[in-house]
Amino acid sequence: MKLFPSISRALCLALTVATLAVFATPALAGRSTPLVNPPAVVIPATAGKAWTEIEVRDAIVRGGAAKTWVLKSEQPGRVVLAVDVRSRHAAEVAITYDAKSYRVEYLSSVNLNYRKTEQGEVIHPTYIRWVRGLMAEINKGLGIQSTQAEPADADEL
Repeated sequence: MKLFPSISRALCLALTVATLAVFATPALAGRSTPLVNPPAVVIPATAGKAWTEIEVRDAIVRGGAAKTWVLKSEQPGRVVLAVDVRSRHAAEVAITYDAKSYRVEYLSSVNLNYRKTEQGEVIHPTYIRWVRGLMAEINKGLGIQSTQAEPADADEL
């Protein structure tokens, strides 16, 4: 016995798919967070000695390597670092720097739910943790105290 004999199977299927789409959207949105590039980090002189641009660059590359980020390209005052996790998730950032500061900027990602929305860009929260971990390691190399607990390594997703 049919509950609604006048409703066709195709209409029932369409309603079911629409209902699932409505309820699945909040679940997918829960795995995304606003993508906001962190502010520039000011590098203080250590024991009265200012850092050189080369020392800052080296601290960035070493910090990246410690968190499994690899140097993809560089030019004076700018490096591009990339991380690839199990060949399933990847991200690239550009880090601009001089002797007094550095700044991390999102470039691209694979399988990290990056998208542009009406409210702005969003990405998987793991990317944010990866960048915080990268910055904590760079800061450590530059003698900058970290104010947050050290985030997870890049291989965690």
